[in-house]
Amino acid sequence: MGAAFVGGALAAALGLGALTVAVLLLWIASPSPDGALSPALHLSAGLWLLAHGGDLVRDTTLTGTPAPLAVTPLLLAALPVWLLHRAARHTLATAAGPRGPFGALLAGYLTVAGAAVLYASAGSLGPAPLSALLCVPAAAVTVLAVTAWRTLGRAATDLLPTAARRLSAGLPAAVRHATGRLAPAACRAATAAVLTLLAAGALLTALSLALHAGDAYQDLCRLARDWAGRGTVLLLCVLLLPNAAVWAVAYGLGPGFMAGRGGAIAPLSTSGHPALPHFPLLSGLPTPGTGTLPTWTLAAIPLAAGALLAHHATRPTTPRRGAPRSAWTIASDASDASDASDAAPGAPASGALGAAGAAENAADAAGAPTAPAVPTSPTAPTAPDDPPGAPGPLRTWRSAASVAALGAVLCGAATAALAGLSGGALGSGVLAEFGPCWWLTGLAAAGWTLVTGVPGTLALRAWRLRGQGRAGSGAGDADERQGAAAAAEPQAVSPAEPRAVSPGAAGADGAPAASASPSAATAGPAGDVPGSEPVVAAREREASGPARELSCGPSVASVASVATEDQPRAIAS
Repeated sequence: MGAAFVGGALAAALGLGALTVAVLLLWIASPSPDGALSPALHLSAGLWLLAHGGDLVRDTTLTGTPAPLAVTPLLLAALPVWLLHRAARHTLATAAGPRGPFGALLAGYLTVAGAAVLYASAGSLGPAPLSALLCVPAAAVTVLAVTAWRTLGRAATDLLPTAARRLSAGLPAAVRHATGRLAPAACRAATAAVLTLLAAGALLTALSLALHAGDAYQDLCRLARDWAGRGTVLLLCVLLLPNAAVWAVAYGLGPGFMAGRGGAIAPLSTSGHPALPHFPLLSGLPTPGTGTLPTWTLAAIPLAAGALLAHHATRPTTPRRGAPRSAWTIASDASDASDASDAAPGAPASGALGAAGAAENAADAAGAPTAPAVPTSPTAPTAPDDPPGAPGPLRTWRSAASVAALGAVLCGAATAALAGLSGGALGSGVLAEFGPCWWLTGLAAAGWTLVTGVPGTLALRAWRLRGQGRAGSGAGDADERQGAAAAAEPQAVSPAEPRAVSPGAAGADGAPAASASPSAATAGPAGDVPGSEPVVAAREREASGPARELSCGPSVASVASVATEDQPRAIAS
């Protein structure tokens, strides 16, 4: 407990200390630094809270009205997220029971965060109390939850409180099926789609800045006249580049973003935005007017995201090239039977073993001979791309479509969260609205990836299965020919031990029962013992049922029984 608490406090202190060192270096490099050191320290604490999503408020303005600052630099947020992630992984690796140490880790982190809130409140750029109270714990819990899921897998649910675990156990079977089998594959597909959107947004931002490089340089020179100030502005631009990429993603998806109050920028039309500060990133905004022909090429951004989602959703639902299709099918059928038996109340058995047992019981009741059931594992082996602990492969087209649909929903949720963090207020008045609308951006991302990802997943899966069927047809025919040749070969029968014949086994001529001789016990198939052709033929007709598929020749027990029944006739002759 104590080590985990210290680890959480140390993770928060390291992030706070790194920002403090950076702010102090910039304060020292400025040509005319203030005499007091406390404003720089207050600013560093406020920036650390801003990196967690909290809002800041500037009290000293020219108009006297407090000006909010609610835009979180996404690159700045990477530092505390990485430190807390490392501390959580260390705690999971060293603690015997991670549930208690995880709470201690969170308590240590929030203790330092509370101290930072109290210290930053004394500065001119202080935190908004309600925002800091909600955003900092939410960000810490989110990072810990993602780390636990990636480290422990489905066992991470044991870290939840008892009430939450009881609530999850009472969920419908379809919901548990989705979280247990579909969620890991859907998360990977959604991650690929989100990264594709961000990469396309970064490329679009770089292209826009390259086309307006002259205007960006002029804005930089107007904003700062010395090299120290220009370096500070450039550093701030670098920290805000991920925000600009998210804005470009919203622009490519269709909803667009706001550049000041009343300045809507979208691919189809761009309204005249108000006068904005001279900032290099704002110099690359599109000019007012309707969309042109090159603007329609932005539709490739969501199409690329849907294609990557379809690719990653198809991988766990399709066997790899070279994998045995028969084993995949048997394993998937066993998994489907296990799921059906688990869903049915009062089912006595699950999987292929339960089905085989039910068939054998029914045949016994009818008095028909049954073949011994081939034992198969009730738990199917996982697919090659399934994470550890996955209950089975997702082989049906419904599973593939479900993975793609769930991945599209998760992609929309992640895009909405990024859009909400990347935008906000930069001041009051005209600067009160900046960035995309989070719910419109998330809805557009989910809709685009759903429309393009689900059909793409089904088409890609069908194409891969068709290609594997053509590649494996020759191998399948060769296997069938080899099996037929093996069945046609005579099987060697080992000698059986002599055993006594029961009195009921005497022949029709009333010969007394006698013990079977070794030579009679070693009689082979039909033709080796005189007068045994009708008996062997009858037994071959009985063996032509389901039991014949399990063996390629007569067994030792059947040959011995035939020899035992025909032994009295041989003695009589």
